[in-house]
This record gives sequence, structure tokens and C-alpha cells, in this order.
Amino acid sequence: MFFIDCTLMAHTRPGVPVRDVLQKGIDAYREKEYPDEWKLHHQGGSIGLHRQGLSSQFQNSDLIQGNQAFTWNPSIAGTKSEDTILATSEGPEMITRPIRYPTLSLKVKNISFIRPAILEKE
Repeated sequence: MFFIDCTLMAHTRPGVPVRDVLQKGIDAYREKEYPDEWKLHHQGGSIGLHRQGLSSQFQNSDLIQGNQAFTWNPSIAGTKSEDTILATSEGPEMITRPIRYPTLSLKVKNISFIRPAILEKE
């Protein structure tokens, strides 16, 4: 799950078509052996605008703008990941961060991510 989310975020850069980032996410689902899970939930995208259906995202030739906010939200049955980033030329700038949750580190496309891990309560 985290690999898919980080893949989407790592490829969200100014000048890149939104549909290309979505395809990278779909490729990540396949790589992690969940080839059809992306079809079960909207995968997210830019925020602050009216969200369109998933099928229209593939037809969307819009280019990502500098400092445009995105919230990707990949899911695998029973789980979901969602945080907000700004798309910058240096890579994603995390807007939301884990505070009280344990964390895990993951590197995708030479970008280090600190992600919330699963919080286990006694």
C-alpha cells in the first residue's frame, strides 16, 4: 500500500500529465501483485477542484502545475492511504505528516518518505 502511495507522490511533478502519474500508480499495484484493486476506489488527484470520475482521469491531458495540491488515495481491500502534497520541481512537499502514529520509511524514485505505520492499540 505504502509503495503505491509513494509511487504516486514521487511522480507528481510540475509539467507531468496527471494521467501519466495515475498510470505509474496502476503499474505499482501490478508490481505489488494487486493488479485490479485500483479499479475498486477512486485514486484521488488534485484537490480544490471538482473531482471527476476515474475514467475521465485517463482522458485528462492537464499538466501538473507547480505548487498544485494533490491527494492520492490508493486502496487495497480494507486499507487506504491518503495524505496531501504540493507538487514541486524538487519533489513532493508533504503537507500532512504522521504525528502520533508510528512511522516507517520508504524510498521511491530516490525520494525518502516517512509514512504513518499501523497503530496497534492494546
